[in-house]
Amino acid sequence: MDSEDERELEKEEQENREGRFPRPSMPTISLRLFEYDEYLEKLYAYRLRQTRSADVRSNDGQRELLDESCTWRVRRLFHSIHGFHKGSLDLTGRHPARYEALLRRFATFTADIYLFLAHTQGTNTGEWHSWEMEPSSALDQLCAKWRFNSRCEFLPSVIIQSFSELREMMKDHPKAIFQKRILVDLPPELIYAIMEVAELDAARCLGATCHALHELSRPYIFKARSIALKREDFVLSEPTEQTGHLGGCALQSGNQLFRHINFLLHRPDILEDIERLDVCNAWSGHWRYTARLADDSTVGRESFDFVWRGIEDIVSRASNVSHLTLSGISITQTMVRGMAAMSRLHTLDLHGSNCAPTLRIKLWADAPALLSVCNVSVVHTNFTEGDGALALLELVPAVRTLVLAGVPNYIMSLHSIAVGRPCNPFRTAERVILSNFAHWELQHIVAWIRDAAQAPSGLRLTHLKIEAPQGLSLDEVSTLTTALAGAPLHTLVLEGLVYVGGGLFERIAAALPDLRSLTLAYRQGVRQYKSRAVVWPGPTWEYARALAALPRLVHFGWNFRMPAMEGMPRDLPYMETGVYPEEEEEEEAPEERYSVEWECLPRLFAAHCPALETLFFLSGRVPRMAFELTRDERGRLDVRSRNASTKTLAIERVRRVAEKANPDALGTQGRPWLIAPSLDPDVLHGNPEPCGSCRTDIEKPVQGFHAERLVHFGRAGVGHPRSADPAGAYAPTRRHVGASRA
Repeated sequence: MDSEDERELEKEEQENREGRFPRPSMPTISLRLFEYDEYLEKLYAYRLRQTRSADVRSNDGQRELLDESCTWRVRRLFHSIHGFHKGSLDLTGRHPARYEALLRRFATFTADIYLFLAHTQGTNTGEWHSWEMEPSSALDQLCAKWRFNSRCEFLPSVIIQSFSELREMMKDHPKAIFQKRILVDLPPELIYAIMEVAELDAARCLGATCHALHELSRPYIFKARSIALKREDFVLSEPTEQTGHLGGCALQSGNQLFRHINFLLHRPDILEDIERLDVCNAWSGHWRYTARLADDSTVGRESFDFVWRGIEDIVSRASNVSHLTLSGISITQTMVRGMAAMSRLHTLDLHGSNCAPTLRIKLWADAPALLSVCNVSVVHTNFTEGDGALALLELVPAVRTLVLAGVPNYIMSLHSIAVGRPCNPFRTAERVILSNFAHWELQHIVAWIRDAAQAPSGLRLTHLKIEAPQGLSLDEVSTLTTALAGAPLHTLVLEGLVYVGGGLFERIAAALPDLRSLTLAYRQGVRQYKSRAVVWPGPTWEYARALAALPRLVHFGWNFRMPAMEGMPRDLPYMETGVYPEEEEEEEAPEERYSVEWECLPRLFAAHCPALETLFFLSGRVPRMAFELTRDERGRLDVRSRNASTKTLAIERVRRVAEKANPDALGTQGRPWLIAPSLDPDVLHGNPEPCGSCRTDIEKPVQGFHAERLVHFGRAGVGHPRSADPAGAYAPTRRHVGASRA
């Protein structure tokens, strides 16, 4: 209804005329009223359109029938004027220029509404109103002028009801209330504080409003940058059609990426501000060969050489990067030299990447070491070729947080860095996650640990998570914990246990008596590959008594399946006979015959573990039922139950505790085990004693990106590379500053 709506509608109509129906973009921050509600309505219409047949999707009438987002545009116009007169609006602000523009549009719309009401009669049918129009084309004329969907069932009710409410409100509040202060009136230090707290996209949106905020946002808006060779998801039936079409799409993506790289190479000021760089190649693995982009392909060798060289130049020139992510990239010696020159680089994520053949030959000869890197994550996907990037571990002599993981249904092999080579990450590693590795690699892991334990400095491990897709037997757990004896380990996660009977907890406690956090996931059979809630073989009191061997345990999580409801003692005869009374014969309500209070369980565990503070019943890594235990000065126990289905601050706190105690190897929900060098060096270089598993010694964990996340970039700009950002960045340059929406 306002000028911004008109621009968006023109863009959508142009895309529809071209036969393109892209997925709606979620607003990063809602600057105007109902923007998120409008997005949800468009997303629903998009998904519904995708599920229908091609004949239906090509019908204009059916497309209109699916889209009811116009009702939110009507509400935005009326509620915006309502906010001006009430003195409370949205983030765009209550400025006179905006009010005058809205008032002119409202006056025109009001005249059309009165004309529409002259042909309308309404009857109240209860919750909704039904409207009769004579002639029936009155609504079509109104919709055609204001670009509404005439097939929207609730549009007449929304228009008339919103108009009536606004008219009544303006009788009590006839004058508009304009804001006297704006954001730029605040002191710069407060604006810097806002930028620091805000997310990156929010800081970019804020910096795109005016010259003053743009200058203040420069230290923040270029902190993170993504460079992606994109690939749209599509399915083609004919192999010949698929090969030709994929090749054309790959070339188009390569041209867009080249313009993005060319823009960055002409902006050294942006390269210097980048602290987080994400380089992604979606055309790896079988997509690379299907589109004929392999190294021995003429198309791949000649058409994409400039793209790979551009990526090398970006990595070499972005000298202030502290977090580097390479997804599906063939790592060359030039990239390694560029990474070695990044003096602030502390986190290196390699997802589906591999070492180039030339680098493998020279890796142990003249490749420089990455001395500043302390966090390394290597994810071996189904797109990874050969041994992947595991050999790069030999160039990281001071790794402190290590993640080696394969994706589900595709295990990782560690033979390229097997024992016998000088690389042993356990000599310096403090936090290690090993997930989805080959079962026979456990002997290499144990050999690593034993070799590191014999070093003068000994083991430094404080956090360890092992996720075995093919299970861990009692002997394997015993061998592992025996090798870990003497390590300052206080957080242990074992997923994939095939034995949880007698002797398991005793062997863990004998080797690691100072554990603060213990998470165990039992699997009922060899065919179960995913951790979920299952029935453990013993009763809960047996496991509670076994945990008495860990007197300093603060957190315990296990995938013990909890029944939703338990019967009362009066139900015991029915359980013995197997015959229950009919529902209509019951004297009391069904909810009175069952108990869903499980506070007896955490009290049972607290009786054996005096330091226990949290008890989680997990399904996967999600706490389906969580208990928080606190004690007053007299030692009396207070138990609070947290249901994972609720959305409260308490359950959010519980989920953060669960993520710190058992993080995801792929980093989809954050990376709480990463070590940030910006923290107190006394904490980082020592072995601090944490106050519990849910209180890690890292105050501000570095959040991670999803391994397979692709960033959608806008269309490439035209003109001088300094005046247009092909990546569609939110922040304008000095020569292209966005105007305020007010």
